[in-house]
Amino acid sequence: MLIITDEQLDIMGEVKLPDFYQYVENYINKEFPDFSKNRKIDLTSWIATTYFQAKKYNINTIKTHIKFVNYCCLFGDDFDTKYPFANTILNSNETANSKMVLLKDAFIDELNREQS
Repeated sequence: MLIITDEQLDIMGEVKLPDFYQYVENYINKEFPDFSKNRKIDLTSWIATTYFQAKKYNINTIKTHIKFVNYCCLFGDDFDTKYPFANTILNSNETANSKMVLLKDAFIDELNREQS
């Protein structure tokens, strides 16, 4: 029987990172065209940073990572520490999909409070 270790899976995943980074870059250029112009570091480096930032919260699918990137673009690279509710949600035991839904609801509540 062939057994694949977690380390081997990580290595296989890293081979696909350049394509993933390009996918995210294309997405950002389409959805947030002015965003990359305002970066102090190049967009690919920023994407790599968000990848590892999201990974520590078990955000590990393309769909949930794109949502994580949306929050970074809209609320800042440090949204996960700047907003206490975001930190609580991201560090919870919820699934990645649930975390994204909870974040959306929490940010809507936050924006409504700010407008009141």
